[in-house]
Parts: sequence; C-alpha cells; structure tokens
Amino acid sequence: MNMMKKIVGGLILLGLCGVWSASTAQAKNALKLKTAIIYATKTGQMDPNITKVTQKSLAATFGAYKGFEQLEKANKKIAKGTPATLKLPTGQTAVVSLIGKKGRAYQLQLEIPKHKVKVKLSAPPKKLFYQAGIPYKKGRLILAFYLKE
Repeated sequence: MNMMKKIVGGLILLGLCGVWSASTAQAKNALKLKTAIIYATKTGQMDPNITKVTQKSLAATFGAYKGFEQLEKANKKIAKGTPATLKLPTGQTAVVSLIGKKGRAYQLQLEIPKHKVKVKLSAPPKKLFYQAGIPYKKGRLILAFYLKE
C-alpha cells in the first residue's frame, strides 16, 4: 500500500510539473497587446490623453470624425489559447485571440458576439492598427491595438 501511495504521489507531482512547464512556456510565448477604446464623433475635439502618434494616426485614418475620446487604455498579454478580453462601454466584451504567425505578421481574431463581429486580423508587431464601427451614443467605437513581441 505504501508503494502505491508513492506511485500516485509521483504521478501527481509529474502532472503538476507538466502543467507548470506548459504555463511557463505559454507565458514565455505571450505577446504584449496594448489596447485603447476610443469614442469617435463628428463633432468635438481630440482628447489630450491620447498619445501624439495615435492622435495623428486617428485623424488620418478616420478623417470623417473630428472628436476622439479615449475611454479606456490597458496592457494585456495574449498567447495561443489565452485570449485577451476588453469590456466595452456598450456592456459587451470583445475577445482577441492569437491564431498564429504568418511571415512577420500575427494572425488574430476579434470577436464581439452581441455586436455580430467576428473578424480575422493580420497584425505586424510594433504597428498601430484599428477595428472600428461599433455604434455608440452619437458616434462609433474604435478599438486601437499595438502588438509587441
């Protein structure tokens, strides 16, 4: 009976080591995902809390909008099997999942089920990219992302 306890204890220990090493490997392969939720309107002004680089990019990319307000900003980690979530002001949750890498770009999937959004994105590291179009109040929500290896 004592030998059986040792065997079971050893198997449990091996299992725990396997889980720990898998989670450590996953954490090592995690990417940093900087996120911002921006409210865009046809009137208004640029929020001074938005970085200068992002201000310039928003103005160029979304020329039809004049007002940009940063509602939330967060740093997330994303890895295969470990998506990042964003709480939207609409009460919904956006889920960003890492699919893999193709060339220099990472393949991501953005899902917001209640808004019927499910898109695949190709995101090169160290480049600002957006997903926009969710109606909010009198404007649109823009999700800004910056991926870092």
